[in-house]
Amino acid sequence: MKSIAVIVAMLLSLTGCVGATVVLPHKDTYPTAAHRILRLKNITPVISTTQKSTEPHQWCGVTLWAVILPIPLQLPVCDVYSEEGYGADVNGQQVLLQRTEQNISSPMYACGPFMFMGNVLHYYEGNAICGILR
Repeated sequence: MKSIAVIVAMLLSLTGCVGATVVLPHKDTYPTAAHRILRLKNITPVISTTQKSTEPHQWCGVTLWAVILPIPLQLPVCDVYSEEGYGADVNGQQVLLQRTEQNISSPMYACGPFMFMGNVLHYYEGNAICGILR
């Protein structure tokens, strides 16, 4: 019981937060109007050709935060790109059917005694001790 009280006292006396920033790619696909028309007519859209942008790799991984000291554990291995997929519409003409984008997101996961102040930010999700800053 005594050790739990000591740990709680130590946690309450911390002045910073401990957490991690996680940088990972996420892919979003946006169908066009021609794609939606094919789906409404119960025709499976077939992508016959694609055009992908040539963008360099970006840094991704994890950065650990111990109070204010960042410890990066990242490598330039994540692809960031945009891609357009073309296929036949209901008339058999080649049109743009979908756009795909892969971007980097970096939420910060943190815990500490002052996380209750995160509720001031509109992009904070969590409680008074731990949460996510998106």
